[in-house]
Amino acid sequence: MLNRRSLRIKVMQFLYALERQKEAFHQIGKEYSGGQFNPDLNSLEEQDLSTLKALKNDALNNFDLYLVPDKIESTTLLPEVEIAIKDGLIMYENLLKEAQKAGFKNLVEEAERILHAYHKILWLPISWCELIKEDWNRIVAEGKDAGSGYRNLLSNPVIKAIEKNEGIGGFVKKHKIAWDTHTSQDWLRKIVKKDPLYSEYIENSQPSIADHKEIVNHLFKRIIFKNEVIDSYMEEHDLGWSENRGILKSMLIKTIKTYKEDKNTIELINLSPNWSEDEGFYKKLYKETVEGDSELEKIIAAKSKNWDSERIAAVDMILMKMAITEFRKFPSIPVKVTINEYIEICKAYSTPKSKQYVNGILDVISIEMVSGGEIKKSGRGLLDNK
Repeated sequence: MLNRRSLRIKVMQFLYALERQKEAFHQIGKEYSGGQFNPDLNSLEEQDLSTLKALKNDALNNFDLYLVPDKIESTTLLPEVEIAIKDGLIMYENLLKEAQKAGFKNLVEEAERILHAYHKILWLPISWCELIKEDWNRIVAEGKDAGSGYRNLLSNPVIKAIEKNEGIGGFVKKHKIAWDTHTSQDWLRKIVKKDPLYSEYIENSQPSIADHKEIVNHLFKRIIFKNEVIDSYMEEHDLGWSENRGILKSMLIKTIKTYKEDKNTIELINLSPNWSEDEGFYKKLYKETVEGDSELEKIIAAKSKNWDSERIAAVDMILMKMAITEFRKFPSIPVKVTINEYIEICKAYSTPKSKQYVNGILDVISIEMVSGGEIKKSGRGLLDNK
């Protein structure tokens, strides 16, 4: 299931992607500024190529200065060069704003993608049952005994509970979820039917409820999430599979645990126990970090005296910006919790020395902000900050 750490990681990933886009947009804006002085190939008039080249170089060499207006003390640039630079900056800013909006939209849709994958994987055993039923009907039509190998999975109460759950069925129907018949059939024949536990299950003439639950658990835990062929397929068709695999596995196993034998029902699992709050958390974390980007970078740079901000690892910079955003914008989250969370993420996603560096910077910034009244925590957080 999704927890606050996994949500922080997702925000970090979207912010990292945005940072890479920002670099590309910077180059586009810069080239656009200089491009205003490229020779006009369609002009019939003689052009002063040396002057155009000088103007282009002025635009290219000064573009970065105009990204940080407060650093510009005075300028001797010609008006046409300043206009070209400002036009390039407008292009850069517009591209960045659109990317920020797209990033937020994709972040919001990420939850929907996880839910889609959750329902689709839940539906896979039902897809296998449909194929088995086709074989069953064909064998019976031929006047032969299909045997328990067909009856057991078709009569599995857990799978039936999944199939009759209105929430699952409604989602599958609404989103037109379906498994490719060839792929599903191939997995059934080459993977499922060759599995030792499955073979034991279908040969059982009187499987118990425990047997039925065990095989469904096994299908998810040991076959769908462990088989290399299925895993490769999932990764190829779902860009977020490697990151979401653990989340989905947890959700599916917990779903099976909700099966009630007396009612023959199964319950859907939410993305998290308090999804409405968690959804608000990660949306706000992204938006506030994006909106405060320039200010956050200045705060970090001021405490990194021996480091140019460009030399700080991109992931470290993003994580520190997110952490400071949490300090200031999330009063119910204790400072210590925030720092510890980002240190743990650092260990997994950044350089070996990052955790000490990030920890040191965040510790200094948090102490200064608490004493200066910039960080105001309520309830449990206030106690933890003492």
